[in-house]
Amino acid sequence: MATLWVTVSVAFTASQYSGYNHSTQFCSELGASGSPTETLSPPINNYPLAILFCLFGFYLIQHNQTSIAIIFIGILIIIHGVGTLVAGYFPMDKDPYTKSPSVNCKIHSWAGFIMLLSLLRHYLLAHFH
Repeated sequence: MATLWVTVSVAFTASQYSGYNHSTQFCSELGASGSPTETLSPPINNYPLAILFCLFGFYLIQHNQTSIAIIFIGILIIIHGVGTLVAGYFPMDKDPYTKSPSVNCKIHSWAGFIMLLSLLRHYLLAHFH
């Protein structure tokens, strides 16, 4: 469901951003400070996805007869959901290549990095368990 949601919501938000190019711009630019979709992107993209990830992670943790690996994957999915929420709340700067990023942009970037790590660990656990 998250894959469908992110595909539709990013496509819709991008359609509201004149000149946005999926090939040359970051998805985070849709919610960046000063972008035309700054206030539209987080409630359509980040916040619902954060809820979906957290609910699914919680479901995995609560599932009967769950192994330790599945519990850990559930925790990583929840961490990914929280990172999605934080990345939406703290927008990146309009210029993604700025030499002196704002505090919001630094928080956004760290949230994205933690999200990436949570997915990598989830992938490793799921494929090598």
